Formats: sequence, C-alpha cells, structure tokens
Amino acid sequence: MMKRLVLFSSLLFLLQGLALAQAGRDETLANSYMQNGELDKAAELFHYLWDKNNNDLKYYLPLYKCLLSLKKYDDLEKVVKKQARKNENDPRYIVDLGYLYAQIPDQAKAKDQYEKALKEMKPYEPSIRGLANAFEAYRLYDYVIEAYQRGGRMVHNESYFSMEIANAYLANGDIQNAVKNFITTIELKPGNEQLVKNAIQGSASESKLLDEMETQLYTKVQRNPNNEDYIELLTWIYIQNKDFDGALAQMKALDRRKNENGARVLNIAQMAQTEGDYTAAIAGYEYVVNKGKDNFLYFQARTELLNCRKEKISKNVDVTQDDLLGLKN
Repeated sequence: MMKRLVLFSSLLFLLQGLALAQAGRDETLANSYMQNGELDKAAELFHYLWDKNNNDLKYYLPLYKCLLSLKKYDDLEKVVKKQARKNENDPRYIVDLGYLYAQIPDQAKAKDQYEKALKEMKPYEPSIRGLANAFEAYRLYDYVIEAYQRGGRMVHNESYFSMEIANAYLANGDIQNAVKNFITTIELKPGNEQLVKNAIQGSASESKLLDEMETQLYTKVQRNPNNEDYIELLTWIYIQNKDFDGALAQMKALDRRKNENGARVLNIAQMAQTEGDYTAAIAGYEYVVNKGKDNFLYFQARTELLNCRKEKISKNVDVTQDDLLGLKN
C-alpha cells in the first residue's frame, strides 16, 4: 500500500512538472508571437493560457493588449467582463472596459464605466491608489485627479494625495494647478520639499513650473513674510533661474528679520561668484562685511570679497573704480 502511495505521488509530481513546463513553453511562444507582430496567434495562445490558469492576471494583460490592437472588441468585452466578475472588488477592470468602449468609439459608455469605477472605489489608500493607477495607465489624467480628490475626501484629508494630484495636473499640462498642489505638498509636510524640487527639475516643463511657482510663492511671502519655508523655496527658484539679485533680496530680508549673522547671504554670494555674477556676489559679501568686525563671519566675508574683486578684474568683467579701490582697502 505504501509503495502504491509513493508511486502515485511521484507520478502526480511528474505530471505537474510536465504541465508547468508546457505552460512555460506556451507562454514563451505567445510572447514571441506578440513581439513579432503575429497578434492573432498570440491572442489565441494567451486566451488558452488565461482560460486554463483560472483567469490569471499574468495572461489577462497581454491578452487584453492583443485583442485591443486587433480591434476584436466583442471578444475583448467578454474577457474583461469575465475578469471583472471574478474580481468584483477591483475597479481597474471596469476602467479596462471603459477604455475598450472609448476605442469603439462609444464615449458615453466609456464615461459610464469610469464613473462606475469611481463610485465603487473603497475608502482606503490601496483602493484609491489602485484605481488612480488604472486611469493613469491610459493617460486619463482628469480621472486620476478625480480619484485622488475623492480619495482625499474619503480619508478626511483633502491634501493627502496633493503630490499625486500635482503630478497628474502636470501630465495634463495644467501648470497652475500643478504648482498649487506642489506647494500644498510642502505645506502639508516640509520634508517633502526635496521631493517637489526633484519633480520640477525632472520635468520637461521646468521653466514654466519655476515661473508659476515664483508667482504663487511671491504672493504667499507677501501675505506671510515670516514663513521661512516660503522664503527659502522662493530663493531656491531664484537660484535655479540664476537670479542672484532676487535670491539676495530674500535672504537679506530674512537675515534682518531674524537678526542673524549673514550666513545665508554669504552662501548666496558664493553661489553668485561661482556662476560669474560678480555684481551680486560683491553685494552679498559687502552686506556681511558691513555687519561689522564683531560678526564672526566678518573676516571670511572680507577675504572672499577681496578674492571676488580680484577674480572680476582678472577676467575683465565690467570692472569699476570701486573694484580697483577695493583692492587697496
């Protein structure tokens, strides 16, 4: 009896191994068909694998792409609806169905599905992000924004997804609202500042983003002159635009309000000198020097001021009488 049981188990293991090996070969062949543009053959094989493997998502996705490319909308509708029934709590398949209808095109039916997906979104983060990602996969950025905005209300924090909303607005070409939400992201958590800076610098719309952020931040600084986060971010924008006069103006104002030693101003002056803006650099160094010898940065600023004038004269960049006289003092 024991020998029969061992033999049966070994045979079952062997059959399972053979089945897995065959599935692997079929999947490889289907992917090969797909890469070679033989979409009919790929769709047929992926459909077989999808049926045989309990509607596995691994086979559903390439099957969807193949049938969509082949414009076999009736066949695809049946596949998506079956997948949706099997995964009733996953609204991404409703989005897939909506996108299918949009390709027919039947925009009214597509909109109905998108709205249905939004209504079925659950009030917890994985559901919200999952639906937003489903819309984003089809570049449906208006619906991405709607999903995150509804999600924020659901979790009782309308600013919670502000970074994601900002990126969606940016992808949709709405610079003003993108910046508004980038600023909200920083207001929500100052530690997000670098995340926002990276998003701006990595964008093809960097120049427009910087201009719009300067406009919005300047208004906020006017209303909240003691908010250092606004001032430092505005200064960073000036630096990105090589506007060292603007950066110095902000840092000088902050230095005076806080009665500091001029360290922020000195830092901007050094940046200006590195970029060859000697006029701004000298103005910054002079500001620190004029704080007097009791300031511990006095001698550093005086030395850097002298070196800056020398560098300016050696490069013959708009040399003035003050530059020449400054070497003697």
